[in-house]
Amino acid sequence: MEASTNILEDISDYFKAIGKQITENMPEEKWIYDLNTKYYEDLYTARDRGQPVVWRSFCATPELFYAMDTFPVCTENLSGVLSLLPEGVVKYLDHAQRFVPDHLCGVNKGMIGAALAGDLPLPDAIVHTAHPCDSGLVSFDTIAEYLDIPQFCIDTPYYKDERSYRYLARELEKMVSFLEEHTGRKLDEDKLREVVENSNEAQRYLTKINDLRKNVPCPLSSWFLTLNASACFNLSGTPGLIEYLKKQYEIARTAVEENKGHLPDEKIRLAWIYTPIFYDLGIFDWMEKEFGAIVTMDMMGHFSANPIENVSDRDSIFMGLARRLTSVPMGHQAHGPTEIYSDWAIEVCRDYKADAAIFAGNFACKHAWAIIQLIKDKIYDELGIPTFIFDLDFVDPRMKSSETVKAQLADFITTLLN
Repeated sequence: MEASTNILEDISDYFKAIGKQITENMPEEKWIYDLNTKYYEDLYTARDRGQPVVWRSFCATPELFYAMDTFPVCTENLSGVLSLLPEGVVKYLDHAQRFVPDHLCGVNKGMIGAALAGDLPLPDAIVHTAHPCDSGLVSFDTIAEYLDIPQFCIDTPYYKDERSYRYLARELEKMVSFLEEHTGRKLDEDKLREVVENSNEAQRYLTKINDLRKNVPCPLSSWFLTLNASACFNLSGTPGLIEYLKKQYEIARTAVEENKGHLPDEKIRLAWIYTPIFYDLGIFDWMEKEFGAIVTMDMMGHFSANPIENVSDRDSIFMGLARRLTSVPMGHQAHGPTEIYSDWAIEVCRDYKADAAIFAGNFACKHAWAIIQLIKDKIYDELGIPTFIFDLDFVDPRMKSSETVKAQLADFITTLLN
């Protein structure tokens, strides 16, 4: 490995550079990047402010962490962002494979490699969930034990019913006690209500945005879906997320009212029913410009949590957060049973008027590969539209380059157009 650096500084500088470029060339779009820029600047300086840092898996939604004045870091999202940097996440994947099997997911290996290289400052605690995949479960537990970091696993029931939600609510109460012990921060009831109200408001705007994307033509670009997912994973419960989504909603609403689409000539509508290609989000732009093909909805952008109605009652809040924890993208679809994923995929393809579905399957997601043929068949039987399936590592371009992915997509989309 190279001499130790601080990747949080690298990421912060990356977003600052983008913000500077946007300010100079496209000032009307700067708001899109401001949110991420501020988040990583705040993360980089959290320790200077004396704020405890907690690593969390993506299903452990951030509201309770903000209510306790800790700084939550979704490490899977962090690995995805690393793959966008010039050096990418590759060196950390390779470093991690000196210690863990190569079949672990890249977003988990990115965290492990960066931590073991000394380039990612270690947290005060780790919190993760028992779902949706074995890779995440074993990765957080292993790195916590190896580096002697206090960790708490939220035990996630298989079923989604009232009994399960009550159990999960108790798990979240235990998590709060764990964080109070290891961070020295107490849960502030007034702050909790404020954070949940913020989260509710953001969810309302996101639901409106996603509903507007059902229109023909689609009013917003494909890559907003990934940006929205990243923002929600990091910032649910904060005022900044509300302002970001409100601005996007207003743009989408105006476009729909004027019957304008993001593309001047929308030819193909796609449902991207698994994770995006993190190492090259520009592929979405390429599909739009080259073929007039727009992704109207994808798995990660389809946050569908209902607002928590009674924010004055602690039990109601914890039950609502328990429901939300099981509805996080991928955490919902990959949780099981299979019907949850197939019903969701059919609903999205139908509601967003997709001409086809695309499954860009991360090689490490064994749970998804086990059922994707069944999902493909169900989509065709219900809606009569095809599903294109291909494999890749969504953070490591060495397995399948952008050029190879584009060639495969080009063949499929050309067939649709003809």
